[in-house]
Amino acid sequence: MRFWVTMTPPTSASMFEKKDRPAWLNWLFLGIFLLSSWQLAGFWFERLHG
Repeated sequence: MRFWVTMTPPTSASMFEKKDRPAWLNWLFLGIFLLSSWQLAGFWFERLHG
């Protein structure tokens, strides 16, 4: 994880380090990530077992 963080450009790293972001934006990012990963897992499950 540390290696991945050091390899990112400063612009994206600073985006994740901003603490003045509202809390609902964190939940929005989390929800989008979970939904996309759920859809991707369903897609691969369908491909493997369909």
